[in-house]
Parts: sequence; C-alpha cells; structure tokens
Amino acid sequence: MLLYAPWLCWVIPALGAVMVPLFDMMDGAKRYKGYFGISTIGLSLLFALSMMDEALRGEIIDFSLQVPPPMEIGVLVDPLSVLMAVLVSVIGFFVALFSHGYIGEDPGLTRFWFIMQLFISGYLIIVLADNLLFMLIGWEIVGVCCTFLTAYQYKIKRMAHLGFKVNTILRVGDVALFIFILTVYTYAGTFNFIKLSESSSWIIKLSRSGLLLFSSLMLLGGIIGKAAQ
Repeated sequence: MLLYAPWLCWVIPALGAVMVPLFDMMDGAKRYKGYFGISTIGLSLLFALSMMDEALRGEIIDFSLQVPPPMEIGVLVDPLSVLMAVLVSVIGFFVALFSHGYIGEDPGLTRFWFIMQLFISGYLIIVLADNLLFMLIGWEIVGVCCTFLTAYQYKIKRMAHLGFKVNTILRVGDVALFIFILTVYTYAGTFNFIKLSESSSWIIKLSRSGLLLFSSLMLLGGIIGKAAQ
C-alpha cells in the first residue's frame, strides 16, 4: 500500500476540485482543465489499487484522526472498502474520460470539473469511511453534486426542474439516514463500524426499545432516497 493511500485516495480529487478555478486565472491553461480532472481521478485509482494487496490478504486496518468526541474522522482498509474504492475510481476515471470528449469546449467546464471531482471524492469517502458520521459527510457531498450535475444545463427549464426534484428526494432520504445514525449512536455510543460490529448489545437494546424496525426503515429510506436520484 502506498503511503497515506486511504487518505490521498479521496483527498486528491477534493483538492483538484478546489484548484480547477485557478486554470481560469492562467493564460492558455483553460484547455487543460479536463486533463487535470482526469489525472486527479486517475491518481485516486492508483492509490485505490495500491491497497489491493492488504485487501487480498484479508487485512482490516483502521486509520483514525484524534478529534473531539463525538466527532470521528477515519478511513477503513478492508476487502470490501478497497473493492468499492477501486470500482468507484475505475468508473469515475472512464466517466471523466468520456466527459472530456463529450462536453468539449462547454462554457461551464470549470463548474463541471469542480463538481465531478468533488463527486468522486464524496463517493470515496462513503466507501472508505470507518464510521457513520464521516460516511454521512461523503453522503451529503455526493447528494449535492448529484443535484448540480442533474441541473448542469440549468438554463433549460426542464433540467432545472429535474435538479429541484432530485434535491427534494435526496433531502428526504438524508433526513431518514440521519435519524438512523442518531438512533444507532444513542444505543451504541459510537459511530465506528468496527466497534459496532464487535458488539451486538446495541441491537438487543434497540429491539427491546421497539425501535429496531423503525431504525431499519429509516436506513432503508436513506438508501431508497439515494437510489431514486
């Protein structure tokens, strides 16, 4: 695994998104925005692939930052997380390649590549996060980017309306997921996936309180809301 790969995998496209507007400030650099966006996503793929060795050995490694509780920021390297990170990076890389040729010299290129790179970064946070709260941050980033990508041609009334509809559906799903996460934290006392998997006592407490079905439906509502986009 390359040094800091689990972090750089999603940090690089996020930084790339922030740097895209700088190309408009440099003479002759505007044409390279697409290549820059493709390269940052390509680097994400490289870092994701570098974690395959640990994944194939079945290793589970949790990298966490020390932050004040209850906030948790960390990434998890395990077979499923790495597999999903590779899939997201591969698909994102080829979507970026296709987009570069498809949209050509569109006047909104800066906006497009900002959203695209942030979108990939958000998805990688979702699949690599080691806890529910950090995953929710990635979830929200992806939701916002989905809205703006749907309404990319916002001057066309129909596309702007579609963007509004997508945003409404996503917000309903996000509220449901947020309720699920708060419910789990109330009974488990942690957002961390490893700690949640090591103990089933919080599930028993949820069941005894009569909230197990409710929380399951909230989780399902969040997933449906995201899938419905």
